[in-house]
Amino acid sequence: MNKKALPAILSRIKKLAVPKPLPILLERQDELTARLDDLQRRHAAESEALRQAQADLRTARAVEIQTTETARARRCGALEKNDDGHLTPDAESECARRVAEVPELQEARLSLRRAQSRVDESEVRLKAIADEHEAVDRERYALKDACEGATLDELIALQNRLAAARAEVSSLTERLDTLNAVPVAALPDLTATDAALAAALAKVELGEAEPGILPALERQRETAIQAHDLAKAEQARAELLRQGLASRLNAATAEAERLKAGHKLALAWHLEAELNRTANAYRETAERLFDLRGRLIGMGRVLQYRVDHDAGRRLGIERPTYDSALGACLVVPDASLPALAGMDSLQDNRRFREAAHEAELNRLRQAGVEV
Repeated sequence: MNKKALPAILSRIKKLAVPKPLPILLERQDELTARLDDLQRRHAAESEALRQAQADLRTARAVEIQTTETARARRCGALEKNDDGHLTPDAESECARRVAEVPELQEARLSLRRAQSRVDESEVRLKAIADEHEAVDRERYALKDACEGATLDELIALQNRLAAARAEVSSLTERLDTLNAVPVAALPDLTATDAALAAALAKVELGEAEPGILPALERQRETAIQAHDLAKAEQARAELLRQGLASRLNAATAEAERLKAGHKLALAWHLEAELNRTANAYRETAERLFDLRGRLIGMGRVLQYRVDHDAGRRLGIERPTYDSALGACLVVPDASLPALAGMDSLQDNRRFREAAHEAELNRLRQAGVEV
């Protein structure tokens, strides 16, 4: 990837900080996804090219070593050696000079340099592809923050487009099925007509019949040929129509799948945004709740242990907060005070979670969102 490309991508990510309409973001999502798919294909192809280049490099290195050994054996065998059998320093220098002049070794070393260059270039390209993939993936991930969560109206609009696309797929499928159900008409057979005319021509030629029998047979053959050509043209037209409908169906199906993926993604963005907003309110409420819970406990203890033991005990403020029968992991305790009536329902147990799940589903369904 060009070094200027990464800053450009990072700049686009910064621009996403400004909220954008959902359709624009989904279109950009499709573009980036297609770009990532292309980069993955290029990465796979370049990885394979690198493996091949590395294999070629190993082969070139082995050839260079073998050629060097052969050249040394032929050119340096008679040079002066030390007592240990190795060449003296001066002899080693002379051997290197002689070996360097061997054409086969020069070619082997050139091939080795070229093989190493191909490996280096492939590694550079592979890293550039990986860097670009990371940058594009980062930009795609930032898209959900740019829309601040899809609104219900946007989800409905997208859902309506998806319904229209599915209706088109259904209509095209029905038309194509109807066309395919029609049997292909057989082409008129010219064999009998040709045979009759051929026999008549032979008789006329041999003097067995008058030429007057030929015009009628020729007209019959011409009519048969026209019928054959017309039927063949109709077959070709029907096949072209079938191909056209199939092409439209493929395009409509792809569009429906794209919108389906977009709707799913937009719904995920909506839910994530709602979760974040709800989580903030939940935390504030929980902190406030525990502040008040602490005050209840404190005042109850003062009442029970310092003022009126029986009155404080009757309030039940410090009753156990775990109900083994309900299997509750978290319970917001209630107390025998009118203002806290119904607080016993605030328990993070199985029934609570099922009800919360159903409530969220109902919220989306009542808004018209399919889930």
